[in-house]
Amino acid sequence: MAAVTPPENSASDIPTLQPLSAKQQDIDNHAVPFSLADYLELVDWTGRCQRDDKRGYIAVRIPLILQRLFIDPQQWQRTMLPSGLRFQHAVGCVARLKQYAKNLGRNWVKGQRPAQQLYRV
Repeated sequence: MAAVTPPENSASDIPTLQPLSAKQQDIDNHAVPFSLADYLELVDWTGRCQRDDKRGYIAVRIPLILQRLFIDPQQWQRTMLPSGLRFQHAVGCVARLKQYAKNLGRNWVKGQRPAQQLYRV
């Protein structure tokens, strides 16, 4: 039995995903000008679409994604500014950050104080 050899393509022939970024310098380097908040809003909006070919949808009565995650919208906007990201390894409420650190065998991870400001729980 002969092995199947994939066609030889140059790197430029292979499509790649582009990163999302709201930073101008990243956009200049071919990033898609799209912030994480924009992405979450798009995911939420898409989930609310009702179509016959979709198995389910997010009901209108379900709060918007930031509300469901108990995230303060103003703090989220500040955090997502290029100069505002104050987390290093993970983003989440303090209890989840502590569990994340424990899972990594660490005593702590950076971002617990910003998590207190960001999350309303």
